[in-house]
Amino acid sequence: DPDEFQFVAPPALLTQDHKLPYVDYPYFHMPNLIFVQAILMDWTSQKLLVARTLSAACGTATIALVFYAGWSLLRELADDMRWVICGGLTLIFATCRLFTYTSGNAWNHDTAVLCTLVAYLIHLRGVNAGKISYIVAAGFFIGFAVGIRLSFALAVIPFSVWLGIGASPLRTRDRLRSLIAAMAAATVANLPSAWLAWRAPKQFIFGNIGYPRLSKLYYQTLPDAHAMTFVSKIGSSLSKFCTDPCNLFILVGFCVTITIFVAPRFCPL
Repeated sequence: DPDEFQFVAPPALLTQDHKLPYVDYPYFHMPNLIFVQAILMDWTSQKLLVARTLSAACGTATIALVFYAGWSLLRELADDMRWVICGGLTLIFATCRLFTYTSGNAWNHDTAVLCTLVAYLIHLRGVNAGKISYIVAAGFFIGFAVGIRLSFALAVIPFSVWLGIGASPLRTRDRLRSLIAAMAAATVANLPSAWLAWRAPKQFIFGNIGYPRLSKLYYQTLPDAHAMTFVSKIGSSLSKFCTDPCNLFILVGFCVTITIFVAPRFCPL
């Protein structure tokens, strides 16, 4: 894929020549993934294979966690029915065109998605059970996801809202303490990014904010190109999702799940 080189070259440069993103060359993403890949690439000369294997492993783990979450949610049903529902929806998810397109390549989708999903699951458990340690761990994982791909910073909003209003044995003071501790954990997860931002602040800001804006302006000047804004990316994803017949089952399954298991919590009648 044309985008893979920018995720394979940086960790290779770090392991072979000790070159740092932003400091020694331009880089247009958050840098956490570079250090993870560099550790793995130091063991072999097959750089592209390592990067793709990491993505594939994270994508596989995401599928497994989706199945586990559904299996836990439907614990009151018979096992054969749980296998039909959870196995069926997980299979549909794994063969969804959006998933098969984004998963397995040497870029920063699979790792960020896995970190966010892990953060979501343990955050819910922490809020529901009143365990601050779980909420702090969730803060670390969502922070690490942001350090891989900046667009995942928006996930902080629903995490914070649910911590504030979700049903939980935590008192108001404990919720505030959990939020502060989770923010501290997210900061720790982004120490590599903070260190590089301190080393090369202008290059760091340009790589994560300036370049995307410049790229958008460039594509707007092309007669047959369509610049992908944040809103248009969401629209494009929804369009691809809705035009894939298999995704209809995912949408129906989601609506049924929300209706049966989630809506009664807020609308008991």
